[in-house]
Amino acid sequence: MSTKPFPPLRDVLAELFVRNRFCAPYFVAYVALITLFYSHAAWFPTLLMRDFHLVPSDVGKMAAPAYMIGGMLSVGAAGMLAARVTDERTLQKVLALFACAVAALVPASIAMVLAPVPLQIAVPNRMRGRSIALLVFMTNAISGGIGPLAVVGGVSALASALLYAVATRRVTPVR
Repeated sequence: MSTKPFPPLRDVLAELFVRNRFCAPYFVAYVALITLFYSHAAWFPTLLMRDFHLVPSDVGKMAAPAYMIGGMLSVGAAGMLAARVTDERTLQKVLALFACAVAALVPASIAMVLAPVPLQIAVPNRMRGRSIALLVFMTNAISGGIGPLAVVGGVSALASALLYAVATRRVTPVR
């Protein structure tokens, strides 16, 4: 058990946005992607009720388990991916994968499961909690507010894909 104090927030912010130049576009890309998810979550039940004439209780019985299982699987997958980091180019590869995966969402606005793996790879262990907390705060503050707007999905997917590509190019190789 470590007795070292947690690093101050200014050190965490410097780690994220000065040392790791990919983090600024990554944060915005992640927020845009989660906005897409909020958009789908807000409109999916309505779609099922209108197009398939389902009652709200039936929609809840179908959608809730899918969201819960998807969320648990994504958290588990993120942990396993972060634990397998062995290559100095892993961060760049993960970001490039996200850019391609999110780009596939643009035409169909199909939600994919992504987790904060790049932060777990790039940020020192003692700063991960605060880094992820900042990401979650931004996600909920921004995405939760505008996600339910119907036109947001495709725009969010496109913005996310482009910003993940920018983040990929900003990764500084480990020396």
